[in-house]
Amino acid sequence: MTKRMTESRVMWLGVGLAMGLCISYFWPHEPALAASNDRDSKFGIMTAPMGIDVEGVFLLDYLTGRMTGAVLNTRSGKFNHVYVRNVAVDFKVDPKAKPHYAFVAGRASMPGKRGVSPAMSVVYVAELSSGLTVAYGMNYRTTQRRVPVQRFVVLDSFSFREAVAKE
Repeated sequence: MTKRMTESRVMWLGVGLAMGLCISYFWPHEPALAASNDRDSKFGIMTAPMGIDVEGVFLLDYLTGRMTGAVLNTRSGKFNHVYVRNVAVDFKVDPKAKPHYAFVAGRASMPGKRGVSPAMSVVYVAELSSGLTVAYGMNYRTTQRRVPVQRFVVLDSFSFREAVAKE
């Protein structure tokens, strides 16, 4: 008794495998992008994509309000971009008060201006006592040379503690 080709399990396994390989070849590929972060009671640290195949590391000192960041050159293994800003000034934090900060990175494709290329990410900082969230941008371009220290640029801000209008 001869088996028909359509009744063969091996044949159907081969057809399914071939179809799966074809689908996976033509399916759109998306890179896996991930940022990491950690915090302590006195500071926070996170990473964010800056350009193609390179990310920056950012730290926020909760005691002083000083935010710093740096980008590691993938060829030399040295930090060649450094960013700084005192965010306590932006939030008008009382020097005697104990601020409560939170910060995260987000992807953003901002347009460049006058030959300056923005990074692929922005940094969002929120402060509890002021009720503000501020978006900070950075300029980034691929270079082998060390770039002078740059300031984070305030892009915009909003209040997350606005009074809700009653209807």
